Amino acid sequence: MTNNKKSGKNFSPEEEIMNEKRKIISLDVAEVMLKYKKYMKISDIARILKKTNPSLIIEKSRISFIVRNFLSSEYCTCAVDKSTYPHRYFLMSSGTYTFKPRKKNKIDVNKFPLYLKAGTPKIARKEA
Repeated sequence: MTNNKKSGKNFSPEEEIMNEKRKIISLDVAEVMLKYKKYMKISDIARILKKTNPSLIIEKSRISFIVRNFLSSEYCTCAVDKSTYPHRYFLMSSGTYTFKPRKKNKIDVNKFPLYLKAGTPKIARKEA
């Protein structure tokens, strides 16, 4: 347990990691898109991420970059509806897309569903 000087509260190391602000990663975006299973605008994804995980730093440009990577990847099944503006995106499966969470992000990969965790190299080797 460590003492937070500003609030005077004691936090366990796990709680400190959960309370720490971090940038959005592709695992976060993929989890939302696969959970809702429908066409979504970037603003919809940002709103859901802000509501479900307030410790994330929400940047729509970063979400857009991640979604466009899914779209151009040969390992993901992702569709775009260009008949509307802003465009809507639908991630149908992550297939063999490899998610590479960096250590500096301090992410607990175990909180993600297995179908996304299997996309991380270390866990894919364990599950194989």
